[in-house]
Amino acid sequence: MKLIDYSQYSIDELIEVKGNIDPKSENYESLLKELANRKEEVTTHQVKEKEKELNIAEKRVQIIGYFQVIAAVAITAIYFLSVFDGTASLLSTLVTLVLVALNIVAGITAIKEKYKYYWLSIFNQALQIPNIAIGTISAKYSGIGGAYVSINLAPQISLGVDASLSPGFALYQYTAPMQSQFIAIDILAIIFLGALITVSEVKGTTDTNEPPTE
Repeated sequence: MKLIDYSQYSIDELIEVKGNIDPKSENYESLLKELANRKEEVTTHQVKEKEKELNIAEKRVQIIGYFQVIAAVAITAIYFLSVFDGTASLLSTLVTLVLVALNIVAGITAIKEKYKYYWLSIFNQALQIPNIAIGTISAKYSGIGGAYVSINLAPQISLGVDASLSPGFALYQYTAPMQSQFIAIDILAIIFLGALITVSEVKGTTDTNEPPTE
């Protein structure tokens, strides 16, 4: 078997080869030696890659922030429509005020990268994950809309996929069990939640590891 000269390989190529090479290969020791010889380059490369991934994640968080601000506007608009058609109530007014405030504050802190307050966005997205209609109770909260994977319980058990634009919170209790019953999960909310948690944890670790200033 021909031995490979890894000195001509880029760091990306070396890392890719290491992830795919068989440890029993005759070139394995040569690869490890080349990586050891270029240890500083490898370390610098890994740091840059992590910074790049974090920057991408931070941009996603900012986008989530803009979505939350837009959601505040959309929820307000839906509320005023309910005022005009006479369906607004004291409870809906209070819920609207809370949700609008939550989305505005969470959105602005995400846009401005105030990671210490990302828990507001995390909480906001977590609230949007479940969407249920079970028995006589139907409950749903969405900032702007969502993409849902659902388990339909009635009239027959089945899986479903749905997407909708439905800003705001809705809670209904009926006098009889609903014909259509389901438990749905908002996949977009889960994706947003993951991005927020990732950046929050990385930023928190970075801040903890920074040496104190004198």
